[in-house]
Amino acid sequence: MKIRIHLAAWVLGLLFPALPALHARQPDEKNDAPAPIETSETPGIPSPVESAPPPPDVTDPATLEGDTSAQPPSADAWNLEELLSFAEANNPTLSEAAAWIDVALGNQTQVGLYPNPIFYYNGSNITSSMAGQQGGLVEQTFMTGGKLKLNRAVAAQTVNQATWLRQQQIYRVTNAVRLRYYEILGAQRRIELSQSLVSLAEKGADVSRKLQKSGEGTLTDVLQAEIEVGQAEILLNNARNEYDGAWSQLSATLGNSGMQPVNLLGTLDSEAPEFEWNETYGWLLNNSPEIMVAQTNIARAQIAMRRAQVEPIPNVNVQGWVQRDTQIDQNIMQFQVGVPTPIFNRNQGGRYSAFAEYRRASAAAEQVELSLKDRLAVAYRRYRNASQQVDNYREKILPKARQSLELIREGYQRGELTFLQVLVAQRTFFQTSLAYVDSLTELWKSSVAISGMLLTEDAAAPSVADPNTPNGL
Repeated sequence: MKIRIHLAAWVLGLLFPALPALHARQPDEKNDAPAPIETSETPGIPSPVESAPPPPDVTDPATLEGDTSAQPPSADAWNLEELLSFAEANNPTLSEAAAWIDVALGNQTQVGLYPNPIFYYNGSNITSSMAGQQGGLVEQTFMTGGKLKLNRAVAAQTVNQATWLRQQQIYRVTNAVRLRYYEILGAQRRIELSQSLVSLAEKGADVSRKLQKSGEGTLTDVLQAEIEVGQAEILLNNARNEYDGAWSQLSATLGNSGMQPVNLLGTLDSEAPEFEWNETYGWLLNNSPEIMVAQTNIARAQIAMRRAQVEPIPNVNVQGWVQRDTQIDQNIMQFQVGVPTPIFNRNQGGRYSAFAEYRRASAAAEQVELSLKDRLAVAYRRYRNASQQVDNYREKILPKARQSLELIREGYQRGELTFLQVLVAQRTFFQTSLAYVDSLTELWKSSVAISGMLLTEDAAAPSVADPNTPNGL
């Protein structure tokens, strides 16, 4: 009896030395969430949570997983901060991006777990009158070469990638809200100016008809005036359609497709931010989440290469079993160790593939920098053009148009000019004002693109290409 107890204790002690540590790394099954994981063993890339640049005017990225049942404010007018807060709480792509982080965290836990032991029952030479030989077998595989640690390191870089991709999505949603906000402000101004322009054109048409009846005008003047009415109505309809379209896009970005348009508080006339090319380009290279994702991919590929190199190191398979032979009334213990020999398969293809992935990730990082420069050049050109146009309208064109209108009104009051000349001057002033509003809108949209890391093309949540570790790990 003592022999059996000591033998069982020896076998269990041999096969389960790491069980307490393994148990500590298991996810909490009650909460169905992975245990917190340290990412300090992933050198080369700073922690995205600590160093990720915050998006413009977003209070705390951590609040983006807030109550998705939040309702819009009951006020009849919204400001930009209220729109951003509502988008943070309701845009589903932000929740999707956060879920990708959890997927990667769960995988990081899983790939670092030790293989489970296998228990067998064995019975032989059993008859109706004889118990024969009966016992138990335990099998355990011991990982070598630091494979599990490297698995966790590769998976940790995937967590970093998912974190930076979520940061990208924060920028995309924030920028989308800002773009629609300034588009709507511009559309509101264009509607007001177009309504005034339509009213002026209708007055001009009425005057032309009266002059024709009195013999002082011609049918050509009437037709020309009516054409101007039609053109003004087209501008008004376009402004209304732009307003409705921008609101539909904004409601989708806010995560509330049934939201009805309300007035937006704010003005296009406030001072826009200023950008200088070299400073802006350097800031973008140092802070862009796209650059961080590319660098994380390189770090992941480097660790994956090390992981592929240790793959041929054989794992050790240990089997131990104890049997009771009732025929001789003795306990029998057997012990077996198996080591696969890397003669034919030394993970040649896996190592070649891992190196190719590193070269691909390095080339992709260079392409990201080139793409950022190209997109910044386009946005910066738009910004410079719009900025110069706004300055010209403010300092030269609009003051002259206003002065011309005042002089023509004074001449009309003195009887020196006709009412049609007044209407033409007013029409010119309003058309100039419309062009000024268009330039202001373009200035703010290009500013949003630059300050928002150029992340304005698509509001769909980016996904982690491969949340699992490479094949063969």
